[in-house]
Amino acid sequence: MRATSGCRAMLVALACVAMMGGGAAAQDSNPVVRPTMIAPGTNAVIEAGEPSGWSNPEDMQATTGTAAIPAATRQLWTEEARRMQRLGTTTTLKASRSGGVLMLALNGGRTLKLFDQGVPGSALYDGDRFHLLVDLPLAANLYAVDVMMNEFDFHWLILPSTGVMTSLPGKPVLSADLRRAFGFRDELMNGRELAVVSIGPDQVTHDEVSWQPDNEPDTEYALSWTADGQAITVSEVRQKTHRTSFRLLLKDGAWRRE
Repeated sequence: MRATSGCRAMLVALACVAMMGGGAAAQDSNPVVRPTMIAPGTNAVIEAGEPSGWSNPEDMQATTGTAAIPAATRQLWTEEARRMQRLGTTTTLKASRSGGVLMLALNGGRTLKLFDQGVPGSALYDGDRFHLLVDLPLAANLYAVDVMMNEFDFHWLILPSTGVMTSLPGKPVLSADLRRAFGFRDELMNGRELAVVSIGPDQVTHDEVSWQPDNEPDTEYALSWTADGQAITVSEVRQKTHRTSFRLLLKDGAWRRE
């Protein structure tokens, strides 16, 4: 799940049938009929054609029965639509949504479609996943998507040139020169994990990380890039009183504590 993953080809009809809820039996005692899985592990497909659906809050209000959308989901989609509207100010980035399908424009007139699995507003079950576009600096020419699952989430970093999805354990934080990004997960249930990637025009590659954060619950971390983008500053606080600051540098092929 944390490795880089390409999109899986499949028929448009399969995706549409699944997302229209044409399918699965109720899971456990849940009375809601749950859509079938589009593509286990990714729920993604690349198709020819421009994205369609709403790409700003006004279009969302006009094209959906907003009263039927759970309030929490409506709020998330409205905030996402504002981010989509911001992307529209660029020449290469364009995103839209049609219900549970998030669509991202790729080079060559293609569209990456990410299909939600599950019922918005219901409890998350194993196999459910929901996608939400998140903000990145427009100059980075990248998409970032939060993937929310049962008791776990991660982020896709996606190049519009290829549509290849590279996973990060936390929201991507880009360096000032936009050549690298890190994602840091800090959760009581799923532990702590740092991933760092190098960003090229057609490829995002994972760097090796040798530093391991302490998983003790009384330890807190804050990470940020240095101004030159060559190091990651780590602030470590133990038992709310013992503060230590240090840097991670890319040395001998891996990010290590200085």
